[in-house]
Amino acid sequence: MYEALTANRVYRKAMLPHDALKIILDDEGRGLASSSVKAFMETISVYPLGMSVRLSNGDAAVVIKPSAYNDQFPIVRAIENERGEPIQPYELNLAESDDVNIVTCET
Repeated sequence: MYEALTANRVYRKAMLPHDALKIILDDEGRGLASSSVKAFMETISVYPLGMSVRLSNGDAAVVIKPSAYNDQFPIVRAIENERGEPIQPYELNLAESDDVNIVTCET
């Protein structure tokens, strides 16, 4: 189910990993067995280290560390602006950011 939600399909674009995860968690106990969801949650890395992402501020970034608070919102290092030009790298903990989030990712 997770793979189907996070992959591009002919009829829709891929969901962001944390959005797909929310659907799975919302379905726990109804369509999905709680034991299956628990096992899935123990093994998944929503945003694996090294994943390339685009931020809502336009910058391209790479996931460098899961957040200590919530692995759905990792720590990223921004490396390019929206035009693909190198920038002075900076790190951002998305779990602590109210105004910047992940808008797309490369799988």
